[in-house]
This record gives sequence, structure tokens and C-alpha cells, in this order.
Amino acid sequence: MLMTTASEWAALADPGKAVRTTGIWDEFFKDWHEQAQDRATKSAAAGFKPLAEQFTDERSKSLKSENNAQKEWLKKRAEEITGSVVSVSSRQGQFFGSDGDEGTSHTSAAEWASITDPSERLAAFKSDRAQRPSQRSEAEGVLRIYQQRTHTLERLMDLRPPEVVLLGVLMLVPEVNHGS
Repeated sequence: MLMTTASEWAALADPGKAVRTTGIWDEFFKDWHEQAQDRATKSAAAGFKPLAEQFTDERSKSLKSENNAQKEWLKKRAEEITGSVVSVSSRQGQFFGSDGDEGTSHTSAAEWASITDPSERLAAFKSDRAQRPSQRSEAEGVLRIYQQRTHTLERLMDLRPPEVVLLGVLMLVPEVNHGS
């Protein structure tokens, strides 16, 4: 019988009904304890399963939501630090002669400027020595925070089925056998 609250079994463990424990195990429990423990373990697992499933579902949704929020945060911070993604257009120049850009200065954007993945973009940005050290340091810090938090979230998302762990055995001796 599954008892889910202390009030259901507390009366059975009343200290006022305590008996002398010498030889109790051998006399009353030794022969049938293993079978009872197996039944109790199965009963506890079955009784706890709906609660565990509900918790797992809610926790998974919460962690996925937080993971998505972390991705959005990284995207926003990457944009704040490095600016908007620049699309790089390829252009074929003329082999002999001008390509129509006389009198204009042509500076190419940094390679990281066209990277769309925020973590790759920040990683490339922090390696670009042409950027100010404070901005590179900020990019590195944002990446570190993001990686630490997503690593933690990945570990938390590894929700395994619950395991029933035996805490002990409540040995209740029939009152009639002890003149109680």
C-alpha cells in the first residue's frame, strides 16, 4: 500500500508503542523482507511516476525557454558589440584597366563582419587586433558567460527517469504478539 504523506503512516510509528528490538528482524522480517521490498519499490515507482513526468515536462519547457532566451541575449549582445551583419558582395574586377572605382577609396570590411552566427562572430571579433582592446575584452566576456550558462543548461536538461532509493525499513511488529 502506497502512503504518500507522513500523516498516513505516522500513527504506525508511535513511540508510545515501541517494543524491545532484540531478535525482531529474525523473528518477523527476515523471511519475507526481500519480496516486500521489491513490491514496495515497484509501488513507489508507480506512485511517483505521474509526478515525475509532470515535473520533467515543466522543467524541460522552462530550460528550453531559458536556452532560447540565452541565444537571443547573445545575438543582441553580438550586435551591440560588433554592429550589424554586413553582407559581402563579390565583385569581379577588370584584368587590364579600371573597374570603375577611380577616385573612391575601397576598404574591405573585416572578415567577421559577414558572419551571421553570433558566437562565431564574437569569437572572430575578439581575435581581430584592429578592434579596441576594451571591445575585444567585452566580446570575450560575453562569449564566456554564454558558454558557461549554455553548458549548465545542457547538464540541467539531461533529466533522467527517477530512481527509487531505499532509505530504510520501517519494521512494524503486530501488537498482538507483544501483549500491547
